[in-house]
Amino acid sequence: GSDGLPLRDETPLRSLVAHVLRASLALSNLKLDPRAGGTGDSQQGDGSCAFGDDLAATALLDTLARTLRLNEETAAGTGAGGAAETRAAAAMDGARERTRERARAGEYAASVPACVMLRRALQTRVQRQYHGVSALLTRTLFEQCGLLKHLAALRHFYLMEAGHVMHYFSSTLFAKLRARERWQDSYVVNTVMNDALSIYMPETVGQLSVVIDGARFASASTSGRAPRALNALDCVALQYHVPSPLDTIIDEPVLEQYRAIFTFLLQVKRTKWLLTQLHERSLMMDGRVAGGGAGGRRPRPHPLGGTLHRLRVFRAELLHFVSALHEYAMTRILHGAAGDLAARLQGVNGLDAITRTHREFVAQLCERCMLQPKQAMVRDAVAKILNMVVEFCARWDVLVDTQFAEARVASRVHEDSFDAASPAPAQTHTRPSERALPLEKLLQDFEKIEVEFRRCDRFLRSLLESVVKRNSFPHLEALAHALGPPPASGRRHVVAGRTGAPPRAVGPEMSGR
Repeated sequence: GSDGLPLRDETPLRSLVAHVLRASLALSNLKLDPRAGGTGDSQQGDGSCAFGDDLAATALLDTLARTLRLNEETAAGTGAGGAAETRAAAAMDGARERTRERARAGEYAASVPACVMLRRALQTRVQRQYHGVSALLTRTLFEQCGLLKHLAALRHFYLMEAGHVMHYFSSTLFAKLRARERWQDSYVVNTVMNDALSIYMPETVGQLSVVIDGARFASASTSGRAPRALNALDCVALQYHVPSPLDTIIDEPVLEQYRAIFTFLLQVKRTKWLLTQLHERSLMMDGRVAGGGAGGRRPRPHPLGGTLHRLRVFRAELLHFVSALHEYAMTRILHGAAGDLAARLQGVNGLDAITRTHREFVAQLCERCMLQPKQAMVRDAVAKILNMVVEFCARWDVLVDTQFAEARVASRVHEDSFDAASPAPAQTHTRPSERALPLEKLLQDFEKIEVEFRRCDRFLRSLLESVVKRNSFPHLEALAHALGPPPASGRRHVVAGRTGAPPRAVGPEMSGR
């Protein structure tokens, strides 16, 4: 019946049997159309009957036959009516469930694309083969291609872990740049690099070359401050030759990130080298200008007075900042990267996994070196202070050269006057006003550099302190602790004054605080 229960009336049963017979005869002569709707309604007009699904029609005939058989057993039963009804109900439930399963199978087969069915059928077998081939490829990359050896070479050169080689190369470039010698040539820089490699790492000669980026060098030269600018060496780029099987892992975008890290480290090392050379030149200036003369003569007082001492104190503050930044970059970030990368690659299997792990490692190094766009504010503040260091060293060199020239002239005049036993020392040929103007201009430049450094240093320390409190960049906590908290009160600055006059102090209102 319509409610799914077995039929008990004889007259409806005969009608149902007649309907089943007619449906069977119609089904035997029927051409089924699978694109027809699944309603099962007959089409009027041409006397034919169309079923939407052959599976549904077969299930209907099966259900009707089982129902007819169960009703006959029920009608002929003698005392087993309850059991017959239970069996009939169970049979009807099973028939309904089989009908639903066949309908679902037909709908799923009609709706799923062939590519999906093939992927699901072949996925298990392909994955089994993939894992076996990936394990073999991983062993080949590590054992035969020497992947770890090339990754170590990248750290040695781009991250400057090979300190003896990179110190020789960088200090030679710094000296040529400071002396304004010709260095913007690929032949010159490659000769310096090959000399360093042949001395300390002869097995790597030919794997590394140095390229001069013409576009970056042109942009630095057009500024008119190329010899003294911080980015004067940005055009120097290392080019490591990666063999063919490994260039899929160490590709060009990854090498560009390594070059960016190398440029940042080169800038930090240059500022530290300049401040170290500055200290040596200050000692030379002490020996020539304020040193004792021959024959037991008294040393002359230094013409700068206490200003030179204050400049040295300021140089010590600059050296503290640069040393803290250098230790943060070289010790806490880069030199610990070797063990980190080795630990990451231990459980990696497959070419894609190795490539992804290495790229994540290099991206993390760029973030810790403040090279990501989201760290632009911190990077700009650090670059501005480093540029101030370069400007300060350039002004210091001019001051030393000026004092050397004046000391030589004054010493020559003093010796001539002493030998002639004249009652009064002879005057120099240069007027005091002409000699005082350049010195006052230099001291004014020192004053501007120091005031700007105080402002940027306090801003950077406050920024790092806030970043550490928010835990935005945990790796910057080491740099924040190395630099210390921002100063709470203003400091006194060097101000240009007359030659030989004591320096006057500037209050906090002029220092930008």
